[in-house]
Amino acid sequence: MDLIKVLASLNYFPTNQIKHDVWYFSPLRNERTPSFKVCTKINRWYDHALGEGGDVINLIVRLKNITNGEALKFLKEQNLTNSFSFQKQSFMVRSQNPSFKIKKLIKIQNPALIGYLKSRKLDINEAHKYCEEIYYTFDGVKTFFGIAFRNDCDGFECRSKYFKGCLVNKNITSIFNESKTLCVFESFTDFLSYRTLKLTELKEDYVILNSTNQIKKCLPLLDNYNVIKGYMDADPSGKECSKIIKEHCNNEFQDCSNLYANYKDLNEYLMALGK
Repeated sequence: MDLIKVLASLNYFPTNQIKHDVWYFSPLRNERTPSFKVCTKINRWYDHALGEGGDVINLIVRLKNITNGEALKFLKEQNLTNSFSFQKQSFMVRSQNPSFKIKKLIKIQNPALIGYLKSRKLDINEAHKYCEEIYYTFDGVKTFFGIAFRNDCDGFECRSKYFKGCLVNKNITSIFNESKTLCVFESFTDFLSYRTLKLTELKEDYVILNSTNQIKKCLPLLDNYNVIKGYMDADPSGKECSKIIKEHCNNEFQDCSNLYANYKDLNEYLMALGK
């Protein structure tokens, strides 16, 4: 099974490519410089900072903290029909260790980004509240832009029509409104979908995982709430997150995925409504 496709299905996307080597911010830890490599020639990965590497099974075992058998089952359940092409990403490669720099953060106004939000049926006003328009460079060669959603370590989830990934550090995003109800989302597009749908007028707190492998970082927060609502994706990793939260919270957890039954996630449900 192709490692690049597996990583893409888990929302990990490359920063650059040099011949057979495709580079990522490590999915196994937080880092500022991409040091996780996939060699497409032999379909193997290697994390230079950890000194670890292996095949697809080894990676899933490491990411999910599961057995080889469970990793095989997980991979079989994944839908990898949507192939990933690195050429779709807008990065120009100049060196093995690109120098990353944020040039500016402004209010979202670029027509391409507004068009992207509209294509996802997301309310522009809600996006303005929680997101920014980011401009950044790798190696100072070319400037790229996207929709930036800040996390708790001042890193950013970045989205555009051609890119989906993390800039700087990976972490959860917590938004506090002095509520005793917490809503947990897998991605910021699901969070914005929830805000767009206006499912409640009540004041709530929010945690956005930004990746299912960040689930353990939100667990300490859960003890502060009387009600925890989960809006996870309808896939194995999303269901596993719901299971982990439920085991931690017991009766306080409400699995709200029945709202978008038969859809992959809350944003797909929103798009189907055609709002």
